[in-house]
This record gives sequence, structure tokens and C-alpha cells, in this order.
Amino acid sequence: YSMAFLCPVNEIVVKCLPWTLFVLSLAITISFVIGCLLGMLAAWKRRGFLDAALIGYASFTHATPNFLVAILLFIFLAARYRLFPLGGAYDPSLKPGFNMAFIGSVLYHAALPILSYVIEHIGAWILLMRGSAISVLEEDYVRAAVARGLKDKRIMTAYVGRNAILAPLALLAITFGYMIGGSTLVETVFRYPGIGYFFAEAVSRADYGLMQGLFFLLISAVIMANLIVELVYPILDPRVREEG
Repeated sequence: YSMAFLCPVNEIVVKCLPWTLFVLSLAITISFVIGCLLGMLAAWKRRGFLDAALIGYASFTHATPNFLVAILLFIFLAARYRLFPLGGAYDPSLKPGFNMAFIGSVLYHAALPILSYVIEHIGAWILLMRGSAISVLEEDYVRAAVARGLKDKRIMTAYVGRNAILAPLALLAITFGYMIGGSTLVETVFRYPGIGYFFAEAVSRADYGLMQGLFFLLISAVIMANLIVELVYPILDPRVREEG
């Protein structure tokens, strides 16, 4: 029971969890797709200008706290230039429902939180995919494909990409589980009513009941993410089943 909000913790979780899942699912998907594509391109063009630029960007953003990116976006795009709203999940004057006005308002309010996650996490996917792709490029079947004169696009997608993507896919579910707990500062900056925002409220108000419920949710998310990886990865990579 939440002493600060005077209601059961389950009601708060049911109300705020969909917003966090919505933002994280879009942010992780966008950063994963773009990061893997750029990482594969950096591996193919390694030791070139593009490779150096992507590694520099990835190293810088990977070392930058996500709340710092969120604060900068909030100051310049929301507070100063008023391009995005200052907080909330949607315009309170709209009635929630499956209509274009409400959906557009939800996307508009979620744009900066999503952009914060994408800017921060895309670098990690670039580095991971680049390292995985470079190891695949050293395989004999890739060298044989190059010797046969196949087009670069076919080699990158059919030979390199399909095998190099296995390592990032293994961490995708785990990343999702951990990011639910790591959304506290970003959602607090944008006053986005998700799990992270209510977690910060619970800490500031010493609401131990709410903290206990949210901790249990975060632990469950990480455990489920690891379980999903254990079940799905042998399907993606049959070599794991043969080794077992």
C-alpha cells in the first residue's frame, strides 16, 4: 500500500507501467535497428573515416549519463524553444481513446524521452555489432564469398549480418529488463508518468510500500528477460543446442 498516493501499489503499477513499456519498446527498437546497421557498416568500412566517426560517437555517448542527455534536450527543445511539451504523457484536454488526436499527442509527449534513450544507447549497439561483425568477417565462408565476386550488399546481409546479429539479439531482452529500472532519471526530467517517475516520487517521499512493489517489479523484469534469452537464443543459433 502506498502511503503517499493512498492507494494499493498494484493500481499505480497498472497505470504507469504501460507508459514505460511504450517508451522503452520504441526507444530500444529504434536504437537497436539503427545501431546494428551502423555497426555493420563500420565493420565493413573499418579503418576508414566513417568507422572512426562512429566509434568516437559511440564511445562518447556510451560514457555520457542518460539523464544529462535528457536535461540538455529538455532545456533546448522544450523549455527554451517550446518545440515539445514540458511534461506529461498526453494533452489533458483530450479524451483517451484510439483516435488520431490522442495518438498524436501521446507520440508528441513521448518524443523527447524516446530521443534521450536512442541518443544514449545507440552507441552501445554500434560497438557491439561492429565487434561481432568484424569477427564474422574473418570467417572462411565470408572470404570465399568475396573471392566469388558477390556483391557487397549480399555479403553484408546474407553472410555477415545474419551471423553477427546473434550477439546483439542475445542482449536485447536483457537490455529491456534493465532499462525499466534505469528510466528513473529520464522520466523524472520530463515528468513522464512511468515506472521511473513514480520510483523517484517514492524515494523522495519515503514511500517504502511503493518502493518495495516497484523493486519487486524490476527484479521480475530482469529475471524474465534472462529467461527469455535462455529460451530464445538456442532457436536463433542452433550451434548452442549442438554444443549443449
